Amino acid sequence: GFLFFFIYKFKVDQSRAKAIVQRNIMNKLTYSNSKQLTEDDYTFINKIFCGLSSKKQRVNYLVIAILSAVALIFALYVDFLK
Repeated sequence: GFLFFFIYKFKVDQSRAKAIVQRNIMNKLTYSNSKQLTEDDYTFINKIFCGLSSKKQRVNYLVIAILSAVALIFALYVDFLK
């Protein structure tokens, strides 16, 4: 289950990065020309910032991924090699 979750999370992050490039958000923000930002851009940026602003969430995903990998390796060792 965890593997599928992390694959999903990776794909979501990739699609966000792709959308940032496609919408040219970085240039719009870099040159402080807020007149170029549409209402849809503001909504999109808000969703991304909400998702990225939680460092606790990112650390949690990392810990879960590492512990899941350790548990899987240990289970395979116990089941097949011991």
